[in-house]
Amino acid sequence: MDMNSDFDRLLFFEHARKAAEADYAKNPLDAENLTRWGGALLELSQFHNVNESKKMLQDEARVYFDKAALYFQQAVDEDPENDLYRKSLEVSAKVQSPYRSPKPLPLKYALLCSA
Repeated sequence: MDMNSDFDRLLFFEHARKAAEADYAKNPLDAENLTRWGGALLELSQFHNVNESKKMLQDEARVYFDKAALYFQQAVDEDPENDLYRKSLEVSAKVQSPYRSPKPLPLKYALLCSA
């Protein structure tokens, strides 16, 4: 395939993705629309490098692992005798690379997560 054709396909499926996303906001139970949306995402994924996709997933996961660690710490602070809370915090501390941030959350972000 030539570059022009690839670019046209990319634009077509990006437009289809955006249209399906807008339709989803109107009717989240429309199975045909969800199928179109999934198909567009699948086609768009063919244009991405595998390493870029992995990095994107790791970046997304990092946010959730950081939040989990923050919440486990809050649970331990509130009930230090609870073995489940302590063990969960311990396990979350072991989950470092590639998901956990090497440094603690900024205070501003930590405060937002605790709200």
